[in-house]
Parts: sequence; C-alpha cells; structure tokens
Amino acid sequence: MNGMQPPDQPEREAALDTSRSFIVQAPAGSGKTELLIQRYLRLLATVVEPEEVLAVTFTHKAAGEMRGRVIKALVEAQEQRPPEAAHLRRAYDLAREVLGDEQRQRWQLHRHPARLRITTIDAVNASIAYRNPIAAGANALQGIAPAPERLYEEAALATLGLMADDDDAGTEVALLMRHLDNDAARFQRLMVTMLPKRDQWLRHAAGSRPGRDAIEAPLRRLTQVGIECVASALPADAAAELLALLPFAADFLGGNRKVHHLAPWTGRSTWPAATAEEWPAWRALADALLTADEGTWRQKIDKNCGFPARTPEKARMKALLEKLAGREDLRLALIAVRGLPGAGYTDEQWEMLRSLLAVLRLAAAQLRLVQAAHGITDFAGVAAAALDALGAEDAPSDLALLLDHRLQHILVDEFQDTSLAQFTLLARLTAGWTPGDGRSLFVVGDPMQSIYGFREADVRLFAQLRDHGIGDLRPAFLQLRANFRSTPALVDWCNGVFARTFAGADDTLVGAVRFAPSLPTSGGAAPGGSGKLAASWHWRPAGDQDAEPALVLDLVATARREDPAQRICILVRSRAHAGPIIAALRAAGVGFVAPEIELLERSGVCLDLLALTRALSYRADRLAWIGVLRAPFCGLSLADLECLLGDDHQAAVVDLLHDPVRRERLSPAGAAAVARLCGVLERTEAVRERRTLRDRVEAAWLMLGGPATIPEASQLESAMTFLDLLEEGTAGDGGLDHAWLAARMKAHKGSLGSGDSGLQVMTIHKAKGLEFDTVILPGLGKPAPSEDPPLLLWQDVPMADGSMVPLLAPIPATGADRDPVYAYVMQLRERKRELEADRLLYVACTRARRRLHLVAQLELARGDGHAEVRRPSARSLLARLWSAVSAEASAAVRASTWEPAAASPGPPPRVQPVISRLPATWQVPPPPAALSLPTDGPDPGAAAPVVYEWAGFLAMHVGTVVHRWLQIMADEGLERCTAEWLRERQPLVRRMLSNLGVPPRELDAAARRVTEALERTLRDERGRWLLSGQHGDAASELAVTVCEGGRFRNLVVDRSFRDADGTRWVVDYKTSRHEGGDIEAFILEEVARYRGQLQGYREAMQALTGDPVRTALYFPLLGVFREVAADPEDTG
Repeated sequence: MNGMQPPDQPEREAALDTSRSFIVQAPAGSGKTELLIQRYLRLLATVVEPEEVLAVTFTHKAAGEMRGRVIKALVEAQEQRPPEAAHLRRAYDLAREVLGDEQRQRWQLHRHPARLRITTIDAVNASIAYRNPIAAGANALQGIAPAPERLYEEAALATLGLMADDDDAGTEVALLMRHLDNDAARFQRLMVTMLPKRDQWLRHAAGSRPGRDAIEAPLRRLTQVGIECVASALPADAAAELLALLPFAADFLGGNRKVHHLAPWTGRSTWPAATAEEWPAWRALADALLTADEGTWRQKIDKNCGFPARTPEKARMKALLEKLAGREDLRLALIAVRGLPGAGYTDEQWEMLRSLLAVLRLAAAQLRLVQAAHGITDFAGVAAAALDALGAEDAPSDLALLLDHRLQHILVDEFQDTSLAQFTLLARLTAGWTPGDGRSLFVVGDPMQSIYGFREADVRLFAQLRDHGIGDLRPAFLQLRANFRSTPALVDWCNGVFARTFAGADDTLVGAVRFAPSLPTSGGAAPGGSGKLAASWHWRPAGDQDAEPALVLDLVATARREDPAQRICILVRSRAHAGPIIAALRAAGVGFVAPEIELLERSGVCLDLLALTRALSYRADRLAWIGVLRAPFCGLSLADLECLLGDDHQAAVVDLLHDPVRRERLSPAGAAAVARLCGVLERTEAVRERRTLRDRVEAAWLMLGGPATIPEASQLESAMTFLDLLEEGTAGDGGLDHAWLAARMKAHKGSLGSGDSGLQVMTIHKAKGLEFDTVILPGLGKPAPSEDPPLLLWQDVPMADGSMVPLLAPIPATGADRDPVYAYVMQLRERKRELEADRLLYVACTRARRRLHLVAQLELARGDGHAEVRRPSARSLLARLWSAVSAEASAAVRASTWEPAAASPGPPPRVQPVISRLPATWQVPPPPAALSLPTDGPDPGAAAPVVYEWAGFLAMHVGTVVHRWLQIMADEGLERCTAEWLRERQPLVRRMLSNLGVPPRELDAAARRVTEALERTLRDERGRWLLSGQHGDAASELAVTVCEGGRFRNLVVDRSFRDADGTRWVVDYKTSRHEGGDIEAFILEEVARYRGQLQGYREAMQALTGDPVRTALYFPLLGVFREVAADPEDTG
C-alpha cells in the first residue's frame, strides 16, 4: 500500500485485543489469514503454555499454511531477520514479543512446532474422542474409513433385511418399502445418501420423539408469518372492499359447482384472523387477486372468477385490482402465502413421516453395528463421539472440565463453512466462558464465500453467532473492507455487479446474506494498458460446441502475450464443463495443470490398472485379459489379438498366452510383448501368497512399464490413488469387492495435464483461497445438473422465541400426486441453491488480481427479422447475473449475425485419454543412484538404528494394541480398570487385532498375549505407578516434533509425567517376551538395544521442557521396569 494504512486499520487493531472475543467478516482479498496469525501470536505472548491456544481450520492445507507462516515468523524473530514486505512486519513484531520472555523462549516453538495447536476441526473431534474413549463410545476406538460408502451400503442392506422380521421394525420397513413401490434398489440408494448426513437428521429422528403438535409447529409458524406479511401489506380500505366482494363471488361459484377456489369465503361476514388456522381463506384471497401461472395481478375478471357480466361487483373488483397494481410488496406476499403447504400434515403424511423417522433410527443403529463389526467409522461418527465425550452444555463431563481448564483461547478460520455439528462442538468447548474471564473466542469468515452447502455448511450460523452469540459469549462484530488483491477497477466492478445480485438483507430461513462492498488498496492496472477493461464479457451463440473452447484459447494466448510470466486460471463450475477446454488445450499443444479434474472411472491409466487388477484376481476374466493385452504397456495389435484368441473362446487367456504354437503366429513385436508379459506374470504369481493384491498389481504395472506410458506427469497421482483404493478394498480378509472398487472410482478424482502451474484448469470450489493474475470463467450459460429427491427433506425454521425448529418432509409415494409439504421444502432448498450460486460467482470473480473474462453461450430465438436472446436456464450461473448483464447480452446479439441453433448441441464430449504406447525395445530402467545425505551437524540417529524385524508381525501388532490399551487405562483411571473391565472389552481387543491384519488362526493367541500384558500391568506395583493419575503433566502416546541439524524428526513417547518428587520421566513400553531362563541377560540386551532411542527422547524432552529427564523401559509381559541412564555404567 506504499506505506498507507488500509481503511479498516482500526478494526484490525481492535482484533488484537486478547481480552475480548470477536467475530470478523473478512471479504475476499482482505488478508484474513495474516490477521489470524497476528492474533495467534499475540495470544501466545499472554499464555503460560502454547497448548492453551487452539486454532481451528477446515482443511489440512489451510492448517499447514497457517502453521508454516507462524513458524516462519518465529524463526525470523529468533534470527532477527525482519521481513521485507511491510504487511508482514506486524507478525514479526508480535513474534518478537513471544520470544521476549525467558519462559516462552524455553518453549522453543521453532524447533518443536507440535506444541502449536493449529489443526482441523476433524482432528479436534478425534482428539477429544480418543482422550475419553469409553465415554465417547465405540467410535472413539475405531479408525476412520477414507471411503465409508461401503459401510453405508452394508447398513442400508441390513436395514432392508429387517423387513423379514415379524416385529415393529419389520412393519416400519415394509411400510416404507410400499411407499417406494417395493423398489429395493431405490430404498438402498436413498438410504445410502442419508446416512452420511445423519448428524443433520438424527437429532430430529432420535431423542424424545416429540408428538405431532410439536412436529407441526414449524408449519404453523411459517403459515402465520406469511399471513402476517399479507395482512400488513394490504390496505385497510382494500380489505373492507374484499370482505364484501369475495363472499359474493363465493356464493356465485357455489351455485354452479361444488368445489371452487373461493369456498373458504362462502357466507363469511368477518375478516379472517392472521393465524395459521385461517390459511385456506388467505390462500383463496391470493387466488382471487393473482393469476394462477405467472402470479401477476388479474386483468380479466369474469364469471369463472365469481363475477358475472354487467354486475356492479365486477366493476368494483376491477377497480380494486387497478388500485392494487402498484403494490409489489403485497403481490409478493400473496405469492408466498399461496405457495405455503398449510398449517399441518394430513393423516397420511403424518403416518409416513412417523414411519420414515423410525426406519432412519433403525438405519443409524444398523450402521453402528456395521462400524463395530469392521472396526472403522466415519467423520460423522467421530464428531458424535466427541460431543458424547464432552457431555451436555449444562452437564459437562470430566474431560470437558479438564479441557476448559487447559484451553484459554480458540480461533476459528472460515467460519462461514461451519456445520451445525461443528457449531455445537464449539458451544460445548466454550460452555461456561463469560466476557472478561480471560478467555476468548475469535472467529473469522465471510458469509459471501459460503459455497459448501453440499457438505452441510450452514451460512446462517455466522449470522446467529454475530447477532446472538454463543452460550454466554457475545463476540463483538468487526467488518474488514480493504481488498489487497485486486485492482481498483476490478473491485469496483465486483461491487457494482454483486450489490445487484445478492439479497438486500439477511434471511435466516434460506440463508440469504447481504453484500458487503470492499475498498481497493492497490493502485495497479490491468495488463496491456489502462484502456483495457478489468472485467470483460465474451458472448457466443449456443449450438457450436467448438466456439467457447476456441475463444478460451484466444484469451489465454492474449494474456500470455501481454505478460508471459502471469498466472492464468480457467475456472469451471463442474468437471464436465472442463472437458472441451482441456481437449482444445491439448490439441493446441498448450501446457496446463488441471488438479483433481477427472474421475478415476474415466481415467485411461486407472482403467488399465483396473483391467490388470481383475486379470490377476481372476484367471477366467477374459475381458480383463483383453484389456491388459490392449493396454499401452502391452500394446498388442488387433491382428495379433485375433491370432492369439480368435479361434478359442473357451480356454483361459492366461493359458493361451503360454501356448508356443499360438505365440509363433504373432508378429515380432507382438511375440516380444507377450513374452515380456508372461515373464512378469510368473514373477507376480510366485509371490501371490506373500504379497497383497495391491503390491502385486503395482509390481506388475511397474515391470510392464506402466509409468512410461503416462503422457502427462500429473496422471501418476491418479495411478497412486487407484492403488491406495486397492489397498483399502483388500484390507482385512484380502478379498476385493470389484463392485465396491468401481463405485469408489466414481467418487475419487485425478489430475490431468503437464507443465508448470502458469496455466491451471480447476473447479471454482477448488480455487477457493487462491488468486491468479487473470481468471477466465467459461460455461456460465450451462445449467447445473438436477438432484435426485432425497428420502427426507428438512429445513430449520426460526420460531418466535428465536429457536430453530426443523420442518420435516418425507418423500412422496411413488406415482403419487404432488406433496405440498415436500414441494415447499424443495422450493426453499432450490432458493438456497440459487443464493449459493450467487456466492459461488463471487468467489470465482474475486480470484482475479488484474483481469477477469466471463464467457457464456446464449440461447437465441427468432424475433422480428433478427435473433433475440432467450432467458438463460434458471440453474445456470448466467441466470444469477442476468439482471445485471441482460442489456449487454441483447446488444451483442443485435450487433451480430448469429442465427438460432437448429437443434440442441447435446452433451459435451468427454476428455479423451492421450495414449502413449510402449516401444517394443523398452527396458526396465536401472534404479536411481543412492541419495547423498548431509553429514554436517548432529545426527538424530546417532545410535545404531533399532531393528524391529526380529519381533515378527504378530508381536508387532500385539505391541500396537497393548500400547493403545495402556493409553486408555491411563486416561480412564486405574480405579475403573479392573480385571472384569478388561474381560468385558475382549471383543474390542480382538477386533483391533483383526483390523491390524492378524489372521483368524492366530487371533486367539494374540488376544491372550494382549490380555496377559494388561492384567500383569494392573497387578504390578510399578505398572500401576506408571499409569497413575496422580502424576503431574502426564501424557500417553505424546507426539513430539524436534528439529536437529536442519531436519525434522517425529517422536512418540509412550508415557511421560512428573513424579511426586518433581522428576520428569520418559518411559518406553516394550512388549517383548523371553522364553529362556536368563531374564536379566535379556533385559540388559534390550537396554543396550534401545539406549540410543531413549537418548533421543531424553534430549527432545529436555529441549521441550528445560528440565532434566530420566528414561526407562517397561516390559508389561514381564512386569519389569528398568531405568536407562545416559551413561551405560549408571544403568541399574
């Protein structure tokens, strides 16, 4: 800013007041991350320990960026190297304050960054659940499934199976199945989509199960509010006139037909009350005044409306409508009332809702059983476990009280993306906090950038915290306004456009947020001179699929001519929109990178790997073997394929490959390829019993030269993702569900392109948080795909007392008429989607620093001698901007010679894979040369490395489970951990061992060894001393990161604490067992083996705490405790 302060500098200074809580709205480009870092550093300078400050983000990338910038500031302050950039000086000064105190210098945060509690919300949930696993339930001891869809499918199938039971559960499932026309596949599909979101609906389906009156309360509330809006907008004289006219019309219609729209006004002599019970009369009022289709004021009044010709009532009605024609507020209120579903459910709707809620409860219970059987859970399960571990806000658990004591300050980034479950977690963590008690909450976000509704982000929670606080806290609201990113012209353009497209006021029902304009701080101009517009529209007629990609290519070329070094990004709403553009870039030879743009199911590399996987799994899978033979790494021609397989359709392909007669028929290149393939197959078959399927597929692919056939380096990431899925799918019993793998390939994404990152193609969601010199937005006229109707819709409704109560709507029966409640909630959902589309556009446009290009294809219609523009699809992004750009679009069409398209262009073409076949002379490359490691500075592994292979896999898994249970016992407290307590948890021990890969035939022996170690520890006086809760500063499985010699080293300390004498102990558990007679010699040998490892722990903890440290080994299976001194002569 050339030394000038931003216009919102007072707000930025206020945000550093650590005695107060704040909620900060930070628009795009306002430098919110730097403000968060400054606040974090200022808090570090006020606390006793760094762990008292918790910073929460929503992605690992954001957490890593924030942690890296904090460490950078601390390192620069430690080395007294002030940054050159002026906006980073404040963080440098604050870091100097942190290091200015002797006690805080002992933290050595730049060397021990693990003490910085900067993490994700999911990691916070897991940490809480794991610290109190028994209170948190079984989920706390389960791993998190990377792709839990398999669990949802199994739970849905199990729920469907309950229909066979002759009990209440079976009755409820059968009722829902009849509602869905006994379509079992649809039942499963709908249930699978509901289970990941159970944290949203389970609170409505479980609990006290309120009665019908309570469930219908949101309907009554919406109806009453809508009626009150009409009553307040309707002039009193108009109401008096209508009271005379509408009963007349109702009597006339009633004489000619039994059912008519004005029936509620028949015989009425008093004006209807503004209550939900009178909704039929108010709806009839709307029908009398507005047209049925467009919702405009009626122009035609006749006998069908209840007013026969040549009657004074007809003239009075026409005069009244002319008087009301200018009342737009009344018209909109009448439309809203007419669209309401009524003040309650019908009996049929209520019975279906009650049954559906019962089935959803059953499905959630089945999912818990499935998770327990597999020993894995999902993020929703861990989040629920964390809330259970913390207890209720008015009845906090011991863990919540402990965290409340240790946690003094919380910072939350991207708060606009918070879900209700995450908001509840924050409320539990801050329960009991009051203003002025020394604790603070600091949240930063921008409601205008809330674009993750599909992940259950609820933008309304930002306004709720801003307006009503959380618990007893009422954070002060700060509004940042400076934009440090974009040029003044671009900021002004965004302000002008989005002030027209965003809602004029917040709406807590559908999540509308008002626009907050930014103020430019940069004086830069767009490249190419000041005469160029910062934001430009580019129009093309619909129907020509090549026109838009060609235009994008021209824009990229122009931008690079203006500034070859600039960063350009092509942003698309969906991956499907990127296909034609990527094809055009490839055809033109333009290098690009497109991260996570292609589904694995469409990746040529992954499809080749899938064929190889199926071939190695099933010898008789002929189609898979043909896929392998035709894959680029084998490259058999169609002629050779016919010679090899054409005359035998019964034999296994792998047998035909080894037939010497057939191989003689092949061309030289084909024979060489088959010979190489057979050699690889023999090597992989030889290790079938010793290697996992993932290992064999990866090894075969590498030996066949698979990586050498990948034309774009970024596609290697897709291959690794596929192999990781393969490993996940074969975990446990080693078998692979190929249907599951195919489904996962539909859900996972890979990258395309090669070259530097100067030109990127990505989705708008992926670009959030990034910035580019030039941004190109193509495909704005393309509609978003429609969504399948879910099993249950819910919408939180603000009640009169300020609480939020859900309006629930079950899916209509198959083939049934339109359900008014479901249709109404679906309309609210569609309105929320439109509002999020506004915010998505704002995010896209504000990624640009200097230039923004907006590209759209226009639908044309034949007008009076020339083409005219049709209104864009309501589900397109262009429709959200249409009020601001329709005039410009119409002018462009009038100035052109475009003609309406003869037919719909159809779906865009898919991205075709680039095929690079392996040459016949290809050989496996030699391994790379050995790495040359630095030798200067202290060596973190100064002692000889500890060799673990001697223990074997079984002993290793036993040790893992013993370590975990020793941690649980220390956290739970020894008074609860009795022998009976251990016996009750034997099934959990077995499941943990099974999940680690212990085969069933060895499961009993492994479980006995774990139990033996735990029981012996409980009987051993020294073991109980180690796990005692009376120690100070005690921790189990303590993760420590140290920096030595310019390298980071991660350590995990099994047990650390201060004893009654104030001595710091570091104890390492060893689950070794000795079958011989000389136990003392065995112990001495183990001490010698692990002395170097313990020395590293000792040095790390001394650097971390500044205290002298004593180290020891403890052998649970032997009941032996042995201190290990730094000097071998001192070891007892």
